[in-house]
Amino acid sequence: MGAAPLLLFVPVYCGTVVAFFVCGRFRIPVVPALAILAAYACVWALDAWRAGRVRSVLVSGAAAAGLAVFVGSVPRAIDRSDAQGWFLLGKLAQDRGDFVEAANAFHAATEERPGLALAHEGLGLALLGLGREEEGVQSLRRAVELDVRLAPSGAERLLQLLLAREDFDEAIALARKIGAALPHSAQGPFDESRVHFHRYERLRASGARAEDQAAALAAAREALQRTSERTLDTELRFAVPFSMGRVALEAQRPAEAVAPFERALAAQPTPDAEGWYFEAVRGLVFALRASGRASEAAERLDAFLPKTSDDPRATALRAELLGR
Repeated sequence: MGAAPLLLFVPVYCGTVVAFFVCGRFRIPVVPALAILAAYACVWALDAWRAGRVRSVLVSGAAAAGLAVFVGSVPRAIDRSDAQGWFLLGKLAQDRGDFVEAANAFHAATEERPGLALAHEGLGLALLGLGREEEGVQSLRRAVELDVRLAPSGAERLLQLLLAREDFDEAIALARKIGAALPHSAQGPFDESRVHFHRYERLRASGARAEDQAAALAAAREALQRTSERTLDTELRFAVPFSMGRVALEAQRPAEAVAPFERALAAQPTPDAEGWYFEAVRGLVFALRASGRASEAAERLDAFLPKTSDDPRATALRAELLGR
């Protein structure tokens, strides 16, 4: 076989790595083989020079130099800064709760590469962790502006902050931006419905005109209807129908609320830590009773909240709904 195994190892190994693992650390195993081949080339060049085959040495040297230039050249689109390294250090610090170090690392990443949306998102979340809300909001806005698809956590946190501030106009704009960036996902229309529903709740609490409340609730309902045209991601399979049921109850349409609450409970058949499962059961029972289906409501209550349940929340909800 001669040198065949050594000669074949380099292209075969490199080809398989490039096809499946585009990571620099996988280059290490090929270094010994390349070192042997490089040593052989040096010995060959020296022997050829001594033997007077100068032309062969010069041609081989020129070919090697051209190959080195080709391999060493990096396209302009490739980022050669330390931004990615700073970003990873920021993520590690953020995961262990060190928001000061995380903010410093993310800031360094944004300095190295101002257009890195992930770094701005990480910086925003770290600043919020430090209680620097206004600075955090600005960083999250920048991340969303650069690429909302790469900053889903930042977009969600920014939306929550805007709702808390009752900045409904910017929240609507953000939800629509998410919807445009993710045309196949129901996340955008769902977020838009959340904003309209929060506006409705604010109007109701402030005693605003009934027409304004009805308009906000209708807008929330219309946005939820648009989710049927898109894919429901895992978390939305419960959230969307649950919201549909809640909106229908607020609009005094209990019969219309039954099916959505049933779908929500089918998507999440067991209680969750946050208690949304029990809220869906409560909504379903209210919708059935208001629709004149009291006996069915009792059956569904027994199905979703069995008397043998050892969850104290289930016991409390049964007592609330049954009046005892």
